[in-house]
Amino acid sequence: MKLQMAEMKELLEGKVHELQAKLAEEKKKSDSDVAQWKAMAQKELKTRLQLESEKAALQKELQEVKRQSQILSAGRVEQMQLDESSPPASSPSSQRSSGKWRSDPRPSHSSRHSQAAFREPLLVDDGEPEGDGDVSIWTPSKAGAGQVSSTCFNCTLQ
Repeated sequence: MKLQMAEMKELLEGKVHELQAKLAEEKKKSDSDVAQWKAMAQKELKTRLQLESEKAALQKELQEVKRQSQILSAGRVEQMQLDESSPPASSPSSQRSSGKWRSDPRPSHSSRHSQAAFREPLLVDDGEPEGDGDVSIWTPSKAGAGQVSSTCFNCTLQ
């Protein structure tokens, strides 16, 4: 009986060692799984933080773009208002007085030239030496007669 008890004790001790080895292996595997889960959770947390940071930066950039868009839009509205109240740059017949543009209802000097065909200018001598301010007189040709209300004096269009 003692022999059986010794064999059983040995058998049980072997089983205990075997179970302890399995337990250590499972614990190792479990610790490895826990470490993997921790690493994945940390990586996901880092990714979420990075995405939140990028989202905040993009929202800030979007707000800046919206602000600049409003400024540009206001500038365009202001420019359109200025354009509506200012004369065309090519119209010398407009005058600026007290901050507002006043348009001459008559056609501009250049548009009168484009409405009629003109002959060569006639020089009128003012009695002074030549080239000191002689006056050029433009007269409409017969084809353009009636299209221009008067002749142009001191015309700079040639």
